[in-house]
Amino acid sequence: MTAIVIGNSLSLVGAIALVISAFQKSQTKTVIFQTVNSIMGALASLVLGGSEAFITSIVVIMRNCFIISKKINTIISIIIIVVGTSLSLLFNHNGYMGFIPALAFLMYSIFFCMKDISIWTMKKVMLITSTMWILYNISILSYIGAIINIVYSISILSWLIKEKRNTNTAMIVEINEI
Repeated sequence: MTAIVIGNSLSLVGAIALVISAFQKSQTKTVIFQTVNSIMGALASLVLGGSEAFITSIVVIMRNCFIISKKINTIISIIIIVVGTSLSLLFNHNGYMGFIPALAFLMYSIFFCMKDISIWTMKKVMLITSTMWILYNISILSYIGAIINIVYSISILSWLIKEKRNTNTAMIVEINEI
């Protein structure tokens, strides 16, 4: 019971940063807040027995440091993706649910490390992977992590809707100005 409380408390601290990341308009700021979440998530996963998520989180932290420092390149990206996915699969002891961290990491990494990815596409990928993490968090009893990923998903959806509405409004204004 103590491990569940400690793990969920760590998840809560990281989750606050995760929700804040959903409202950032730049990739760098988004990644900084997600790195804080990854640090707390790694610790929570370690406490709750989610070795796949612990390993994935450590690799995510390393990847994010490369992204923040603008030193990420194709070779580093491929190495990080292969190492992160392989280690997560290798240390899987949670059956099918244990594949989720590797799949979410793989998907997120491929899209996030692409050059010239739009913030719109990035947010959609964040929404899909967040949904995957909801399932995994429930499987390792990280209830706070699951709840926060639900809130995070809603935050991303609200951002997408708001930006879509702003884009549509801007298009209407441009047409009316013609």
